[in-house]
Amino acid sequence: WTRGSNGNDDANLPKGAGALPTDAGLFGLTPPASAPATTGSGAASSPGGPVKSLNLPDLPQSSNINGAAAPRHSVVITITSDRAILRAGYAVKGAKPDRHSATNVQSPLRVVTVGRGYGAMAVVGAQSSPGAKSLTCTIAVDGLVRSTRTVHGGWTVAICLG
Repeated sequence: WTRGSNGNDDANLPKGAGALPTDAGLFGLTPPASAPATTGSGAASSPGGPVKSLNLPDLPQSSNINGAAAPRHSVVITITSDRAILRAGYAVKGAKPDRHSATNVQSPLRVVTVGRGYGAMAVVGAQSSPGAKSLTCTIAVDGLVRSTRTVHGGWTVAICLG
């Protein structure tokens, strides 16, 4: 494999082959005629080199779900620890703002908001301070505890999804 005189690897492709995705030439592949054009925004890579895109089809849209009319849910996120909370972050589906993070927060941390949507409504992650004995995160949706997690020791991380 040699670089063409213009510096592009595809200069050495057979005439009429056209431009290939940046990773296709490495594998001797040509995209099918139905493959979408690549954007050239940079290929994902791994320790072994570029990662080939799978070009999966879009998922079908459901006609039963109207995002504007998604149900409202009361969401309460609580994080407690015997020391200050080193780091905390959360995301709530359909809330405004929908995510937030903070460092060195006094315990307990309690967030009350309204989310919109179906299924899991929130995710929270928290890290205990050095010297902490425990840290607990809890997510309650519409008054029902959906997730709770307790970790023990300093620097530990608890993650809740509910």
